[in-house]
Amino acid sequence: MNNALKKILICEKFDHFVPTGNGWAQGLFENGHEVYKLVYPDPTYNLSHLEEELDLVVLVGGIPTDESFVTDLHNFKNKYPHCIVASITDASPLPHYTNVNDYIDFWFCSAMSHDLAEEDFRKELDKSLYFIPLAADTSIFYNTDDVLTYDFSFIGQFGEYGGHGYRHQDFYLYPFLKDKSLKSFCSGFGYEGTHYNNIPYKNLNSIYNKTKINLNFHYNHQKGEDGRFDFNTRVYDIAIAGNFQFSDHPKAKDIFGDSIPVVSKDDWVDVFYFYLNNPDERSSLSTKAQKICFDNHTWSARMKYLENIIWGVSK
Repeated sequence: MNNALKKILICEKFDHFVPTGNGWAQGLFENGHEVYKLVYPDPTYNLSHLEEELDLVVLVGGIPTDESFVTDLHNFKNKYPHCIVASITDASPLPHYTNVNDYIDFWFCSAMSHDLAEEDFRKELDKSLYFIPLAADTSIFYNTDDVLTYDFSFIGQFGEYGGHGYRHQDFYLYPFLKDKSLKSFCSGFGYEGTHYNNIPYKNLNSIYNKTKINLNFHYNHQKGEDGRFDFNTRVYDIAIAGNFQFSDHPKAKDIFGDSIPVVSKDDWVDVFYFYLNNPDERSSLSTKAQKICFDNHTWSARMKYLENIIWGVSK
């Protein structure tokens, strides 16, 4: 495998709340590469206008499929035939990507693992779909030793405020909002006439570090519905900062062992109050989770896997 320094351009379609492109860029930079970042589409900018050959261009966030972009990709590949073009996409059926497929050397999926999706992908586009999960961004998330101000936090969406449907919040969240003795920080949803405003991603670290228990529950479709399993990025972000969380995701135990308690709906409330009253237990587990995350689940670690895929098997 060629491990030499690479020149890499990350092109992000839009600034998503979870900036996956920033994570990839950060990981590749930490691994020693020369990395540039572009939010596209920019009407004054085209890939084929690049004046310097790159080793890799990564297109993030559902790439355009209009004719002008396809033409730009075609011209870019003709101009720089040795530059590898990769795309991060979802793993839904992809007939709408057939017109750009010839110009994409590697397809990646950052938010799910689904055998049927891989089979569909191979059948439709005759390419492999590589799964690279989300990871912890160590440039944003780290331990600050702040005073623990909040008993619990929940940052996420559901229902009318832009979420992906019901996530059993009446079991996992509302009992604690009803307990007026608890101090909380919430963001991204509404409850009993109160709308908890969104918070910028870059500001989350301060909240996690000030929180005794970070609640982290998922949608059904993330926990095995139709064979899909993926974590939200909070699993990694909270862990890398050395903060405590517990989760309802069955796969969390496979990744973090007992350092992130996986709790059933029936036991959720009792477990919450147990950990609320046992700070030493919280500290011990969060320290374990932090080490696991540092060792295996940073963007730097993810990008080492990417480098092996691209420069280990590229044509």
